[in-house]
Amino acid sequence: MSVVQPADPAPIVSAPLPEPAAPSRDEVPAVPWLLGGLAVAHATAAVAVLLGTGNGVVVAAVASVDAALSLWLGAAAAVAVLRRPPSERSVALTAAGCAVAAGAGRQVGEQVGGHGDGEAWLVLRVVTAVDEAWGPAGTPVCHGHVLVRAEARPLAARAATAGAASQPAGAPAAGPAGVVLDDDALLVHPLLASAPRLALWRAPTDNDRIGGFAARWEEKGLDRLTRHVVAVDRLDAGAVRVVADVVTASGAVVRHTQEIAPLPGTAGGLLVTETAEVPAALDDLPRVGTVLETVPGLAWVDWFGAGPWETYPDRRAAGEIGGFGMDVDGWFTPYVRPQESGGRNGVRWLTLSDGGPGGGPDGGAGYAGTRALAVHLDTPRQVSVTHHRAHDLAAATHHNDLVPCAETVVHLDAAHRGIGTASCGPDTLPAYLLRPGTYRWSYALTTP
Repeated sequence: MSVVQPADPAPIVSAPLPEPAAPSRDEVPAVPWLLGGLAVAHATAAVAVLLGTGNGVVVAAVASVDAALSLWLGAAAAVAVLRRPPSERSVALTAAGCAVAAGAGRQVGEQVGGHGDGEAWLVLRVVTAVDEAWGPAGTPVCHGHVLVRAEARPLAARAATAGAASQPAGAPAAGPAGVVLDDDALLVHPLLASAPRLALWRAPTDNDRIGGFAARWEEKGLDRLTRHVVAVDRLDAGAVRVVADVVTASGAVVRHTQEIAPLPGTAGGLLVTETAEVPAALDDLPRVGTVLETVPGLAWVDWFGAGPWETYPDRRAAGEIGGFGMDVDGWFTPYVRPQESGGRNGVRWLTLSDGGPGGGPDGGAGYAGTRALAVHLDTPRQVSVTHHRAHDLAAATHHNDLVPCAETVVHLDAAHRGIGTASCGPDTLPAYLLRPGTYRWSYALTTP
């Protein structure tokens, strides 16, 4: 077992569990013995770990079907207990009762400085116990996960407690200069090479091209946007509101509003809230969200969400919920023809740094580098991190045509159209289409 911190990329330390031992009847008085001693041990261990860590992902790697079934039964019991008020929990959760039966992993991570109202997941991962003709021992076979406790903290509180640089005690509150804009009313930030802008288009996938959607998007001019500033208002506590009309090449107008405010409790942190009013003329969009670019050198990404491979709103079942870290180049998926790829669904936070493997969740760099930009999202969102701009992907027909840019291109999508199967079947389901209306999303930028 291991614990991965979802909301706060803090250090993880591990300690071995004691040898498996079934809890006594006195320790679990209200759990039906029909579950069996094995499931009870798993339930007790899972609940105790989650309660002790405050938030995180408990991952149990098992090497047999029997162990997997037993653990899953125990997990169901653990979740049922944990979701009850503390006064009604019927399982005695004592250190002596924490046991994991044979076949499961023998390590439990203890997250340092956990928050009792943070998000918590229980993940079951089934791997091969021995070498097989099709894969070595430890090869993943399948996984399942269940939400034990939803995130209860607001965005500002999560971002301000997640390793962001603290404002010195006694320092004066940020004035109107706390948010710096350039002559085009775009955000100025030391780690951004290109300020956050509205994005409505993606590099067409094979499904988009063959299904005819890409041609319609080009006709509507979603890939060619012009921004006209309408108003810039200075608000209380150093915040600023920028209202702009973003006009497509076909003449459709999207009213776009950005409100940017200093993030309390941090030194230089910002809270950004964006709104896009999509008119009826744009009745099928590939995405609605933000695109920004970091300065060169931030080429390692840690994130909490679905992973480790790409996932999209209608292609996410294979993604495991957890903390991951890799080179930005690793996010890219090399399809035969360059196109939109490498997105991750359900991302809660990500950190771009000049670090490398070794310090963060699941071996990620965390904040080990000398520079880092952390992004916390208001709710799980679709995110893309790449060294290729959408227009460069769309213009290329082969991978050797691509020239990576030094900057890291980040898409934070309020909504992203499903991928579908139009190259060989139907389009995505109606639930994954983007229609006209008002889209609103928020994120925090901090420099750990």
